[in-house]
Amino acid sequence: MWAADRSRAPEAVLLYILCEIRNERRKNLSKQDKFRLEGEDIRESKELRHYVAQSIAAELCKIIPDEFYASPVGHGSSRRSPRPDPDTQKVAEARQEESDRGRVRGPNGARGAPNPHNPFDQQPR
Repeated sequence: MWAADRSRAPEAVLLYILCEIRNERRKNLSKQDKFRLEGEDIRESKELRHYVAQSIAAELCKIIPDEFYASPVGHGSSRRSPRPDPDTQKVAEARQEESDRGRVRGPNGARGAPNPHNPFDQQPR
């Protein structure tokens, strides 16, 4: 049974046992051999992480974005409107702020009421 759920021991316990076996087998080796084997262990670990990340990325790429927007069965239309693009939203907000500032300033750059706490914002007499 390959790829069956592990139910006899948690993964952390299994890793600890494997590490203990590895250490027991290597305790009588020379320093050079231990160093070489540790290097191999590091490369194998890196390769395994690469395969795991690659398989997760492949599964994510298989997901069809329309499935996220489909409404549940029996709830009217078969699609919801997609989420707005964040960049488009930011541009719209910036334009709104510009138009708001334009309304506050009025025509020809004239301002509204001066700020009494700002000495440069006093109205000319």
